[in-house]
Amino acid sequence: MKNSLPARRQLWRPASLLVFNLLLASPLVSAAATKVPAAQITLDRRITIQAEAQTIESVLDKLARQLNIQFVYSPSLIGADRRVTLQVADKPLTQVLDELLAPRRIQYEVRKNRIILSQAKKAAAATVPVSGRVTDAKGEGIPGVTVLVRGTTIGATTDAQGKFTLNAPEGSTLVFSSVGYTAQDVALTGATTGLAITLKESAKDLGEIVVVGYGTQERQSVTGAVASVSARTIAAQPVSDA
Repeated sequence: MKNSLPARRQLWRPASLLVFNLLLASPLVSAAATKVPAAQITLDRRITIQAEAQTIESVLDKLARQLNIQFVYSPSLIGADRRVTLQVADKPLTQVLDELLAPRRIQYEVRKNRIILSQAKKAAAATVPVSGRVTDAKGEGIPGVTVLVRGTTIGATTDAQGKFTLNAPEGSTLVFSSVGYTAQDVALTGATTGLAITLKESAKDLGEIVVVGYGTQERQSVTGAVASVSARTIAAQPVSDA
């Protein structure tokens, strides 16, 4: 019986400290809660606001005070320190938010009495079908030309008639390259099918270079017998698995 009372005191003290700490913390929770209105946000509410070269964070604070609403966002994620100019007179909130946020790739979502802001995801570029024919100065098709979308691994190779087809991101640039010809860039603006590409022979023609078993040499430095093979002939040769 003598040991029961001290045991109760030991149990009471931690409980008392817990209650005391909760009482100290409760004003902070209440203060935060009083900033959040009970009514749900209506995006058709009309407002007037003027901001000249002010930060996005400052403009959002003005809107929050005027409408008694709360914006939730990460300043670094949305770039809240960027300066904007906004002149709005008697416009609905949804239009104001679109004018302020959309050009800066910020999206918003209404959740009861809060507006959640986040960085808008970049939309994937649409792809378009691309086709055409690559020819030389004589108008003859060049086989084996590499057609590559700049900055990507998307590409194709021309067939025996110099024709090619592929799907490429809209507005991208194609790079045409082949041994013995100068590479050419073609921007995909306008029509993307039926393209006619003409490659020019490079200044240092293959006829001036001789391929030997251990590298390449200028033609005049080779003393043995020399046989000439054009780039077209090389490209047309079948590839064996041997």
